[in-house]
Amino acid sequence: MKRSPRQPRPLSEQLGFRLNLYATAASAAGVGLLTLAPRADAKVVYTPANVTIAPNSTYNLDLNNDGTIDFVIAQHSYPGYSATLYVGPNANGVAARAGAASCGCDSAFAFQAGVKIGPGKPFVSVGAELAKVRKMHGSVLSFGLWRNENNRYLALKFQIDGETHYGWARLNVQSSYAQGVAGTLTGYAYETIANKPLRAGQKSGGSDASFDQNDSLGGLAAGAAK
Repeated sequence: MKRSPRQPRPLSEQLGFRLNLYATAASAAGVGLLTLAPRADAKVVYTPANVTIAPNSTYNLDLNNDGTIDFVIAQHSYPGYSATLYVGPNANGVAARAGAASCGCDSAFAFQAGVKIGPGKPFVSVGAELAKVRKMHGSVLSFGLWRNENNRYLALKFQIDGETHYGWARLNVQSSYAQGVAGTLTGYAYETIANKPLRAGQKSGGSDASFDQNDSLGGLAAGAAK
């Protein structure tokens, strides 16, 4: 007697239910991983520079190179009396400034490489001196946290399309009464993601992050606070 061919049996309802649960969980996990993945466009944009700010001149700093002036770095000289190098905000940006209690003046902080720049820094909407020399009553007075400092960083906050972004500018400053105050801008950078902090000297983002050779993470110039 011939047997009829064996017909494939349908999956049991219990097994099918488990497989459906597994597929749903795997799909959800995949979506979760995609959600946690970093944004591909997140990066720090660095621009090298070699600009000396001459006496009685102003340099217009466009931090993200979009044609809008974000900051001005200016040098004012009065021969035989005083010379000042300062950073001023344009309508688009502000710099982190120390108060009088920190340095005896309204000087911009002179941060070392590696310092975190972002929310919480003392950004102000008025200009801040970098360095100043003045002759008074036969004496020469010198002010500012940037006096004779090399490779120090301005902490900067500015706007792109109405959103807050952070950046830095690196300068060398020489200060003496005989020669006045001279500043050289040697580079600047900004973070492309709004409200995201970066480090002073940081030149790229993500796994490709790089810093200047002389970086000292967490270091601060004299008078600065974390």
